[in-house]
Amino acid sequence: MNVVKSASDIKKLQVASCKLQAIQNPIMSNNLQIFRVVVASREQQNDEQLMTAAAQLGITGIEAIYSKRIYFIQGDFGVDSADKIATDLLVDPVTEEVAFETLHGMVVGEKPDNRHTIDVTYLPGVTDPAADNLQRAAGWMGFDVVNAATGMRYEIIAPSTVDLEGIANR
Repeated sequence: MNVVKSASDIKKLQVASCKLQAIQNPIMSNNLQIFRVVVASREQQNDEQLMTAAAQLGITGIEAIYSKRIYFIQGDFGVDSADKIATDLLVDPVTEEVAFETLHGMVVGEKPDNRHTIDVTYLPGVTDPAADNLQRAAGWMGFDVVNAATGMRYEIIAPSTVDLEGIANR
């Protein structure tokens, strides 16, 4: 699993994704965009299993951990199409909510000091069946998703003194 911890890591992921796409399909459109889709439960609950695991690893000071599913979708389409893919394929509208953003030109906003985010995805080359199914289903809807990846987002509520690097590397 690959850990994305900062805006520079996201940029590296974007560059790596574009390089991978160039290898897989040498005829590339200049209009390819990458969207990150975040799917979360409407009733966010503290992930007690992760809290227990952190305590067993000797990591203290964490107030809460919330987990969400993330998807990276790359294609030659705009925001409306990405929204259609996300709402029709990735979210249960009764129990979940979806948020998405374009990674190209992303501006990182300020967060409260005690909220930290760790995105975990598969390493390049590792089979990601959910991403393959997403590409196939989007194709059936008429969208050309040229690249997709899945992962998990962990939002950790803790003081900045907590060893987040240690958490991310475990």
